[in-house]
Amino acid sequence: YNCDVCARGYLGSAPNCSPCGECFDNWDAILNNLSEETDKVIQAAREIKRTGATGAYTQEFDIMEKELKDVKQLLQNTTKSTIDLGHIDTYIDKLRVGLKESHDSLNGVGKELENATQRIYLSNLALADLRVKVNVLKETASALKANATHLQESNVEGALNLTREAADHSHQIQAKGSETQDEIAKAERQCKRTEALVGRTSTQFTQGQQDNSRAVDKLDQELTQLERNIPELNNQVCHKMGDPCDQLCGGAGCGFCGGISCEDGAYTKSSKAFSFATDAENKIYEKEAKAEELFRGISQAKQETSSAKDVASEALLAASVAQNRSETSVQQSSDLIKRLQGFLTTDGATALEIQNLASQAQQKNIQLQPEQITELAKNINTTIASLTDINTILADTAEDLQLAQESKDQADRAKAEAENILTTAQTFLDTLEEAEEIQEKIKTAVDTANSNIEQAKIDLTQITSETGEAQQKANETVTEVNQLQEQVKTLQTGFLKNGKDAQEVKAEAESMTEE
Repeated sequence: YNCDVCARGYLGSAPNCSPCGECFDNWDAILNNLSEETDKVIQAAREIKRTGATGAYTQEFDIMEKELKDVKQLLQNTTKSTIDLGHIDTYIDKLRVGLKESHDSLNGVGKELENATQRIYLSNLALADLRVKVNVLKETASALKANATHLQESNVEGALNLTREAADHSHQIQAKGSETQDEIAKAERQCKRTEALVGRTSTQFTQGQQDNSRAVDKLDQELTQLERNIPELNNQVCHKMGDPCDQLCGGAGCGFCGGISCEDGAYTKSSKAFSFATDAENKIYEKEAKAEELFRGISQAKQETSSAKDVASEALLAASVAQNRSETSVQQSSDLIKRLQGFLTTDGATALEIQNLASQAQQKNIQLQPEQITELAKNINTTIASLTDINTILADTAEDLQLAQESKDQADRAKAEAENILTTAQTFLDTLEEAEEIQEKIKTAVDTANSNIEQAKIDLTQITSETGEAQQKANETVTEVNQLQEQVKTLQTGFLKNGKDAQEVKAEAESMTEE
């Protein structure tokens, strides 16, 4: 627009411009809305052309397909003891909601397309109305022109002014008509392009709807098949068909599954198996503790047996050493006895003679004291010193002196021999006493050694016997324990089952009592 021309929607000559009025505003608003709706339809058609009819809902369909795959995988991999029917029911509800949303979305797309078609139709009607209004304006302009001519003929000056105003007004109307024609032509072109685009993509859109319908039908079939399979699956899991819910055993979506009267259900079996496994684990821990304690006792007994064996071996060795020593002592005693017998049988003074001589020697009585004997010796020496002619005396008494000396020597020899005999006799007596003591000790040691050997032999025999009996008893005990274990396993299985059933019955009774 030029700065000296009134803007669109305004009448008059600049700067004196006045609004066209409410009719123009409504007409302009209608055109703007049609233009915006047409742009939206074109953008939607472009989106359909680019991604297909399900492009706007690809993510929702992917999510539904993933959930269906998860359900299939869950049904394929789930065992009777681990299946969670609540999750399956949740998946089914999600699938139903997804399918409903998909249907709603597809219906929304159809409605949006229908609304776009209706808006295009209304735009055509509005354009036709605008064409009528343009024709009316043209007729009005012609009438005004005729009136201007008539006024000009009646009043030249007034007609001139009116003609000028009518001309200006006609120019303005013509300008608006030209603009309107441009907008109408643009709208027509836009509508034709939209129709052409819709015509080109209608086949693809229809095909997409058909594909979506087939996919939805397939999902409905899978859900129907799944719903048909659920009762049998519920029978395997909860021991009842659960169609819809069983009062005793429950089922999928019932809030409970299995029970006392539903022993063949996988859920009840798995629950009992888990409970048995838990109890067995606790029992195993207790048995393991007792086994460790028993093993420590057996180890200690083994150590004590080994210690007893070592003590017996040491006693046997000590007995052997004592036996060797006793045999050596006996041999030494025999040798000593032989020597004594040989000494006693040798020619010489007998024991009685030696005893008599010793008694005589002891009976000799010398009354002088040592001091007197010393004094007497001094007197003898003084007397000898006072003698004269000693040599003559000695010569005269030489034979007597020699005889006396010989007697003295003989007496000395007899004394020495007697002393020797006395010493030998005393030594013999002492040796004899020592030999008797040694013989007694040897006899005692031999008796003790023999007693220890006999006791060791008895202990070894008893240990061997007890070991054999213990081994035999241990083997018999192992056999009995194995048999008892088999019986205990059977009894424990029945006992645990009865115990669990009793607990469940008690819990049910308490629950019913509370209710």
